[in-house]
Amino acid sequence: MARAREEFLALRAKYQLGVGDVVAFFPEEEGIAYLQALLAQPQPRRRRKRTDQAPD
Repeated sequence: MARAREEFLALRAKYQLGVGDVVAFFPEEEGIAYLQALLAQPQPRRRRKRTDQAPD
C-alpha cells in the first residue's frame, strides 16, 4: 500500500489532481487523514490593501 501511495502522490502532483480524487483513491481512513493534514497546514497570511489613501 505504501508503494501505491507514493505512486499516486506522484501522479497527483504531475496531473494536478484535486482533493476529491485523493479521497476517492485511498481507503476512507487514509482519505480522512489526508484531509486532516491539509487542514492542519498553516495558511499564508494575506496582506491588506490600504484603502485609506486619497487618489491623486
